[in-house]
Amino acid sequence: MTFATLSSKGQLTVPADARRALGLHSGSRVLIETQGDRIIIRTPGNLLALGGVLGKAQPMALEKKAMAGEAAKRTRGVT
Repeated sequence: MTFATLSSKGQLTVPADARRALGLHSGSRVLIETQGDRIIIRTPGNLLALGGVLGKAQPMALEKKAMAGEAAKRTRGVT
């Protein structure tokens, strides 16, 4: 376990070993979720590869639009 300190601007440095384990580098985007008192940081993966896995597939244009909307909701505020 590694401790990190939140800056006055709300920034957090991800420790080098965690960045290496996830293949993160400068400019990488991550998903941040909260669950109770936890913050979960994940790599987004390939959202397009998930098209249709939760039910009957829609036309690809509708799937992409829905996935883009969901990704935008989940990544608001991530820069």
